[in-house]
Amino acid sequence: MFNLHFGRTRGTIVAVADIGGGSAAFAVVSVALHAPARVLAAERLFLTLEERSTEATVAALGELLIQAGQKVLKLYNAEKNAAPVEKAYCIVAAPWSRSKSARAAGHFSEPRVITKSVIATLAKQALADEHELDHQRLLEAAVVRVELNGYETREPEKKTAQRIAVSALITDCDTQLRATATAALATLLPHLSPVFRSSTRALLRAVREFQDHEEDRIIVEIARVGTTLTTIYEGSIGQQHLLSEGIGSILKRLSPSGMPEETMSLIRMLGRDQCSSAACEEMQNAMAKIEPDLVRSFAEGLSACAATRKLPTKLMLSVERDFLPWLSKFFTRIDFTQFTVTTQPFSVEALTAQELSQSVIQQGHVPLDAALALSVALVNREQGEEYGSAI
Repeated sequence: MFNLHFGRTRGTIVAVADIGGGSAAFAVVSVALHAPARVLAAERLFLTLEERSTEATVAALGELLIQAGQKVLKLYNAEKNAAPVEKAYCIVAAPWSRSKSARAAGHFSEPRVITKSVIATLAKQALADEHELDHQRLLEAAVVRVELNGYETREPEKKTAQRIAVSALITDCDTQLRATATAALATLLPHLSPVFRSSTRALLRAVREFQDHEEDRIIVEIARVGTTLTTIYEGSIGQQHLLSEGIGSILKRLSPSGMPEETMSLIRMLGRDQCSSAACEEMQNAMAKIEPDLVRSFAEGLSACAATRKLPTKLMLSVERDFLPWLSKFFTRIDFTQFTVTTQPFSVEALTAQELSQSVIQQGHVPLDAALALSVALVNREQGEEYGSAI
């Protein structure tokens, strides 16, 4: 089914765990310099849609990560020529991680050569000046942008400038979630210590290379247990806002007494134009009926993001594949123009694994969703990099 050829892989074999709002994924990936990462085996498991405490949700995610990891490692290790896993990464999404951008600038009396030390000093200043996140729970702090004389420079070292500005991405993480993920990965790969990163970092890196290279965007990530809205201006985070509205609450609105799996099946068929029964017509009516409630929910978050700066009209949507057709049209059609900088409707682009094919490729028919592809792409780009290194 999977058509894997592990014996032909070259490069470093890396395990990539991805923890979302209501799911956990695990992949074994072959990473080589100056080449796309190859996903050799992968699995994502979702929480069942039921009410849980935060503690119970975290524990359940840890169990899902172990289950997904065991399945993937069994498949991978079944090949006699499979190379050992050498590194492990864990990418954590909201609401378990929170990210902010921080910036520090310097001005010299005359032009001077920019060194790694100059960049590091400003990065540490940016970190020290950030007070919204819990620095006792830091997940990462990394340089994501350097400007010389007002212009972004991808390779700033050894260049000459009189003015320099450094932007850093700073992320904290839920301590219970991090401990649970660490324990799960220790069960799967006891010989490795995982490197933790945020999904926001993965998004920032992807935006720099995404489609038309426009960097100003609002990113809407709709997960099982909530939605994250992230604005990006000139390669840095503007605002990040969490909403309780997610796939779970949307399914409950659509069918309060129905089975979530049946509701999702109808939505899937409608999205593929494969549904013409009375039940499908009823579902279409239900989708139209709940849209005013969704407008109010998302308008609250969009308003919060636009409080200090109007939103870009480019909207990047990340959601489970079955919901893409409906929600893409929703954000395009609904009048959210009071929040945008141009007072124009959103132009929606779907974030899918196919959009990241220059950085990530699937081996055979390995399942790969957008969130996991983002995580793998980040790991691939970090190999051999100094730009974007830790503060």
